[in-house]
Amino acid sequence: MPAIKILSKVNNDTSFISQRRVYPRVDGWNNLFTGMGTLHDKRMSTTFSAKSFMNEMELSDLYVDDGIAKRIVDIIPDEMLKKGFEIEGDEASLVQSTLEELGALHEIEMSLKWNRLFGGAVCVMGIDDGGKLDTPLNETIIRTLDFLRVYDRFRVQWTSNDLYIDPEEKKYGKVQWYTIYPVGSYGVNSGFRVHESRCLVLSGVSIPDQARQLNQGWGASYLQHCYDQIRDLNDVYGGLGHIVQDFVFGTLTIQNLQELMAAGKEQLVKDRLELMDLSRHMINTLLLDERETYTKHASTVSGLAEIVEKFVQAVCMVTGIPMRKLIGQQGGGLNNEGKGESDDFFDMIQENQQKDLKPLLERLTKIIMLSKDGYFKGIEPEDWKIKFNPLKQTSETEDATVKKTNAEADCAYVNAGVLDAAEVAESRFGGDTYGKQIVLSIGVREPMPMKDKISLSKDKNKEEKGIEIKGKKNVK
Repeated sequence: MPAIKILSKVNNDTSFISQRRVYPRVDGWNNLFTGMGTLHDKRMSTTFSAKSFMNEMELSDLYVDDGIAKRIVDIIPDEMLKKGFEIEGDEASLVQSTLEELGALHEIEMSLKWNRLFGGAVCVMGIDDGGKLDTPLNETIIRTLDFLRVYDRFRVQWTSNDLYIDPEEKKYGKVQWYTIYPVGSYGVNSGFRVHESRCLVLSGVSIPDQARQLNQGWGASYLQHCYDQIRDLNDVYGGLGHIVQDFVFGTLTIQNLQELMAAGKEQLVKDRLELMDLSRHMINTLLLDERETYTKHASTVSGLAEIVEKFVQAVCMVTGIPMRKLIGQQGGGLNNEGKGESDDFFDMIQENQQKDLKPLLERLTKIIMLSKDGYFKGIEPEDWKIKFNPLKQTSETEDATVKKTNAEADCAYVNAGVLDAAEVAESRFGGDTYGKQIVLSIGVREPMPMKDKISLSKDKNKEEKGIEIKGKKNVK
């Protein structure tokens, strides 16, 4: 912007007085003396610079060598599979038997972990339907599901020619064929093509389309957004190691030390220190001249625990993993039992189960049911669904409290005629576990005719108003 000259006219003589630069007005709070809100404000120099996507070797090395990073990757998939699941409609657990025979749960676990670590994973299903891997799956003639193989996203590639190109297709713009390059394969023809209908695909952390395009079509690693916090925490722990090493140190006072050093008698000083160290090792005693003094000092560590906790909290904040789960220690605070954090964590696990794990299990379950050489003989049951076992475990005291509350409510309903005792007994204790819901049994109680319901309603209104009913007078 051009400078503006300020001129003064004295005796018809125009001379230059000063020069200043004029800046456009900026809305907001500002203070010329402190610089707040102006271009001299130090905060205005703080800008955001995007990091490049972490590459395969960085992510792999971080997972192998850094315990914190490995735990961040592993803990969510481990918790998702920890309590197991059931398949309603498969009372004999035939699907789970097939999954165990294939070792499928291990492959699913690896898919979830490589998805979090590398930002994507593809599980290739070896399905015998008479077709090749690069042909669409024909679900009507599936014979068996033979194997599952997991590849991280750096082993998988595709080009624009591998996409669905028909705009009227439901999967328009999505990948139709993946080319897999297993670890150790080299050369142009070392990979193999697989049709997407034979794959279980996870695509990492959701990121905008522009960023996804820069990342070869994949999402981001879960370590991408918490790398800075992991690095800072490791720096803190490394600093603690140095503090412990230097926690206790000694000082030795030698008379005329400066004169000895100035006279070039450093060797005398070295010999004196070696003799002192030798005496300490031999008789665990320091030999000192009467004019020498030796003192031990200890460093202070007050406040270090609080500082370390702040860095741990930063990692927990960006990952959503409570401190109790991440490092096995509850954060500070009065009466802090971590119940709220645990509930939030379990909610996050349930969300990940529904988003990532359930689609994989549903796809595998359907393939197993449609396999003509399997337990179901190719006939898929009409009603089946995946049901995850509860993540939260209640204590005996909590169970007893719930049962007592339910018993009081059940008694009130039975005495009022709302429920039948047989309904309560069957609903609460008729199954393998304690029932939390009351199921009304059809036929236990005869339904009340509509005219009786109307009459009962009228009698209730009269009773409330103190009107005589059937020879009885109600006085309010």
